[in-house]
Amino acid sequence: MKNLRKRLACLLLSALLLIGCLPVTALAAENGFILVVEAGGKLVIAPEYISCTAGQTAAQALSASGHTFTGLDTGMISAIDGVTGNFTRSDENGNYDLSVSAASIGYLRFSEDMDSKPSDGLKQLMTAMADYKKKGSDVQAAAKKEYDTASDLFVGINSESAKTLASNLNDAVRNYENTLTGEHYAVRFTDGSAAYSDDNYPGVSITTVNAYGKQWTDDGDGVLELPKGDYTFCVEQAGLRVEGKITVSAAATVSAELPQSEWLITDTFRISGSFGEETNKDNKFTDEEWQLGQWSDREVTVPVLDTFTGSVYTYAEYDTGLLSEIPTLTAIYTLASTGERMEKALAFQSLTSGAYSVLSRGAAGNTVIYRLSSKSEDGYTYSQDYTVHFDRVPTLASIRVEDQIGVDQAASIPFAPDTMEYTYKVLNTVTAVTITGQPLENGYTVTVNGKNAANGVTVDVSGETVIPVTVSANGYSSTYTLTIQPGEGKSLSFLSERSVTVEVVNSNGVVMPYTTLRESATQNRYLLSHYRRFLP
Repeated sequence: MKNLRKRLACLLLSALLLIGCLPVTALAAENGFILVVEAGGKLVIAPEYISCTAGQTAAQALSASGHTFTGLDTGMISAIDGVTGNFTRSDENGNYDLSVSAASIGYLRFSEDMDSKPSDGLKQLMTAMADYKKKGSDVQAAAKKEYDTASDLFVGINSESAKTLASNLNDAVRNYENTLTGEHYAVRFTDGSAAYSDDNYPGVSITTVNAYGKQWTDDGDGVLELPKGDYTFCVEQAGLRVEGKITVSAAATVSAELPQSEWLITDTFRISGSFGEETNKDNKFTDEEWQLGQWSDREVTVPVLDTFTGSVYTYAEYDTGLLSEIPTLTAIYTLASTGERMEKALAFQSLTSGAYSVLSRGAAGNTVIYRLSSKSEDGYTYSQDYTVHFDRVPTLASIRVEDQIGVDQAASIPFAPDTMEYTYKVLNTVTAVTITGQPLENGYTVTVNGKNAANGVTVDVSGETVIPVTVSANGYSSTYTLTIQPGEGKSLSFLSERSVTVEVVNSNGVVMPYTTLRESATQNRYLLSHYRRFLP
C-alpha cells in the first residue's frame, strides 16, 4: 500500500512538473486566445479569453466575441468598442494577420505602440488577468486590489514589472483559494442549549458569508465547517432571525436565541392608502383605513380595491416592555412600478410614514414585509418579520342600464368603481331593463341577479326593483346595488336654430333620445317626451 502511494505521489508530481514546463502560450490556447486592447493610455478591453471554434480565423473569433471592431472586414480597424485609435496589432509571434487560424495563436494585442507584440512579462500578466476574470466572484473580490493595480499600470509597463504584477495577482488568488481548501473548523450554532438543527427548529436556516461574499449553508445539523476567517452569520426561522459577526480560528459555538415574543403590537397596527396629519386630534388617516384580516404567525391579509394605486401608510407601535431601545422598522417589498426590490425605513407611531409604489391599478397584489430589528448588548442584531399580503378586490369599470326598447337610463349619481349603490328613476312605462357590467380587468366574472352577465341580463321591472350586480375574482367579490324606481314623467321641449346640431345629454353623460319638430323656416322644436328628472 505504501509503495502504491509513493507511485501515485510520483505520478502526480511528474504531472505538475510537466504542466509547469508548458509555455504560457500553450496554456492560453486551451481556452482560446487572450485579447487585450489599449488606446489613449488606457485599457479599452482588459485581458480576456476569446473562445473559438474549429476552423475559425482570428477575425471570425473577434467578430463573435461580443466586442465591436470597426473596419474588421477590411483589416483596417479604426475603432474598438466605440473607442477610436491608431491601432497596431500583433500576436505573440509578431504576426498581425487576422486570417490565421484562431487556434494557432495564444495572445492578440491591439495598442497604439509602434510594435504591439507582447513581451514575455506582458504575456504572463495578460494570462493572470484573463484567468482572474474567469474566477468566482469571491475569488475576484479577494484579489481585487492586485487586479486593479495591474489594470492601472498595464499600459506602458515593461516586461519585468509586468512579471511582478502577474506574480502578485496569481499569489493573491492562490492564497485565498488555499484558505478555502485548507483546514476547516466546526462551528456550532445554538439557542444557548439546543442546536439550531432541523429536529429542534423545523425549517431553520443558517448561513455564513466571508469577507469576499462566499456563502456557506447549514445542511440541517446546526454545524458549519468553515475555514479560518471573518464571517457574518444569519440564523433564520419563519421570519425570526439573529445576525452577527464571528471570527473563526478554531472549533467554536455561537449562541443566540431567536426572538420568540412578538414585538409589534398587532392590535394597534393600522394601514391606509392615504396619510394623515401628525398633529390631528383623532389620530386618524385622511381616508378610511383598510380592514385587516386575522393575524396568524405574524401574517395578515388586507383586501384592497383593484382601483387603488400608490403608497401604503402604516401606523405601528412596538412593545416597550420587551424592548428598552427603539427598534428600526423597515418595509421590504417589490416596487409595483418597476419590479425592483425596495427597502424603506419607516417611523413608529406615525400617520405619514409610508412605502411608495406598493400597488398599481389592476388585479395584481403585493406583499410587504415589515421588519423590526434591534441590536442587543451581545453585538448581534435580532429581528422579526411581519408579513402583510395585499389582495385585490375586483370592481366594475362601468354599468349600463337600458330599458326594453334600448334607451339608456341614468343613475342619480355618476358611476364610480368604489361606489356600490345607485338609484335609477325611470318612467313607469319601463317594464324591463337590461344590465351590462364592464369589469375593470379581463377574467373577472360579472353576474346580475346571480346570472352570468357577459352579454347583459334582462330583469323585469314591477314597481321599485332592487337588482344586485356582482363582480368576482380571486376569491373576492364586490356587489353593486341598483334600485329601479318607476314613476310618472313629463314632456320637455326647447327651440333652437335649425343650423345648430343638437345633442341632449343627462347629468351622467348619457345621450337622451328626442323628437325633432319643425317650428319655423329657421327653427326646430326638440321634444323629450315623458322625461323624468331627478329631484333634489
